[in-house]
Amino acid sequence: MKKDDINILDWQRILTGENPWLFLVEVFFRTIVIYLLLYVVLRLLGKRMNAQMTITEMAVMITLGAIVAVPMQITERGILPTFVALLCTIAFQRGLNLWAFNNSRVESVTQGDVSLIIKDGRLQMEAFDKSNATREQVFSRLRKQKVQHLGQVKRLYLEACGHFSTFKYKEIRPGLSILPQQDKKLWEEQPKCDDYFSCFKCGNTIQTEDEPDQTCHNCGDNHWVAALDVKEKQFG
Repeated sequence: MKKDDINILDWQRILTGENPWLFLVEVFFRTIVIYLLLYVVLRLLGKRMNAQMTITEMAVMITLGAIVAVPMQITERGILPTFVALLCTIAFQRGLNLWAFNNSRVESVTQGDVSLIIKDGRLQMEAFDKSNATREQVFSRLRKQKVQHLGQVKRLYLEACGHFSTFKYKEIRPGLSILPQQDKKLWEEQPKCDDYFSCFKCGNTIQTEDEPDQTCHNCGDNHWVAALDVKEKQFG
């Protein structure tokens, strides 16, 4: 479009572009057909597409969005090519899932793998760094499950779909508080466990009478805080 063709009061161009008003009726019917076609495709792709998606499933959803957008709005594009593209998407997704089901290595590459983020009340730094998660993201998920310190956590897994799975100790151990430091009053009110200190970075907890002056063997940090000993019954 040339500069001279631009008129800010040309409402027909602004609202319908270069198409006649009658094309809006065609858009309506195109949208209905594409919507029904997309609904069928999503049903064929399975229930997983309605849950937390994996990387490949997210890629499929983005692809579907790109496929269906064009034929609904562009007069020169028919619906049949979209139908073929959607069939190819179904075949690709089903084929990839079948391949991954029969080959664990393919499944790990395409779907992602589970990561062990916390083990025995300690952050596993290598897995934690690779997960691209932050301490506050992890601690926030734990707080939602009424966890107040890492001594309650036996295992925390980051699943391939992005969910966190938590397994708690039946008998709670001393551990690092995961409450926000900004809440200084609550932080100070938390009951401390005598002769136990936790690494502030990873939660590694050791027994000693005085505050340690050594580096943590789990992460190499040297910032220690008093460990907590909070019982489950104290949660509201």
